[in-house]
Amino acid sequence: VERMDSMFYQCWALTSIPQMDTSKVTNMSYTFHQCSKVTSIPQMDTSKVTNMEGAFDGCRALTSIPELDASSLEMSFYTGGGRHSPLTSAFRDCLSLVDFGGFKNLKVDLDLRSCDELSVASLMNVINNLKELTYSERGCQLRLGETNLNKLTSSQIAIATNKGWTLT
Repeated sequence: VERMDSMFYQCWALTSIPQMDTSKVTNMSYTFHQCSKVTSIPQMDTSKVTNMEGAFDGCRALTSIPELDASSLEMSFYTGGGRHSPLTSAFRDCLSLVDFGGFKNLKVDLDLRSCDELSVASLMNVINNLKELTYSERGCQLRLGETNLNKLTSSQIAIATNKGWTLT
């Protein structure tokens, strides 16, 4: 399988995700969108995925996601000079997410503002896995929201800012 976009879209009765071979997948946009009873995602090879937009959006019962590989995710630019992250709304309404392994080699904007239950260990998984940004990549944002930012010390936040990231 090379495309999983919308594969489990609005599967409201789905409670678990089986182990799958995702090594060739390039598009996972809206794969688990509104799978509101799923509590965990199995380990997946996401090294070739270029789009995860809305992938976990609306997964309100989701408590655990292992580390994912963001190596192939690239920020896209559109007319007018704006930027678009392939992780746009990926974690919107993940209200129960506590354990998150983060993204290996993350170099695109990430919004975790609706994930107020994230543990400090999970937030540090995200921060520690951020790619150190080159000059041309500067300006990437890690949107944690006030609740998550308040869980972190200034030295923990500095790990991200020293890599060129903006935390909000």
